[in-house]
Amino acid sequence: MYFRNRVAAALLLAVATVFTASTLLPLQSASAADAQAENKGPYGYWKSVDKKTGKVQSIFKVYDDKGKLAGKIVKTFPTPGEKYNPICSECEGEKKNKPKIGIVFFWNFVPAKGKPRKWVDGKILNPDDGKVYGSEAELSEDGTKLDVYGYIRILIKIGGTSTWVRPTAAELEGI
Repeated sequence: MYFRNRVAAALLLAVATVFTASTLLPLQSASAADAQAENKGPYGYWKSVDKKTGKVQSIFKVYDDKGKLAGKIVKTFPTPGEKYNPICSECEGEKKNKPKIGIVFFWNFVPAKGKPRKWVDGKILNPDDGKVYGSEAELSEDGTKLDVYGYIRILIKIGGTSTWVRPTAAELEGI
């Protein structure tokens, strides 16, 4: 009797192990795939790097706001002597004298027709001088870069492009 119960228990344990492994491993793979797919879209964290120095200036979080792209500053990397979270003293309206960290500086972007990786008709705020510009954003095919074009429109669009990239885990610490 003891032998039969022990064999049955071992068999039951083996079946339970196989069942658990076969049901949990696909779930684990799916969540890893979801995380990779999530990084291919425009949503999530991005960083701006100074073109001259190569240093990270700030990290933003891009999110969906009622079907439109929006973004806020979540972390800054001040230069020596600069405040960690200065206020937007040059901003107008509700953003005036608000801390730069937490400020929505990127809003109203709608998907471009026929271009699944491009968003148009947005606005972008330069929190250093308080100026608001028209803006467009385009995601690279591999989802690792977001080109953000800020412009003024006279008869044509005149502006410049900033390329945002995904931050490292170390850069996201404290967020």
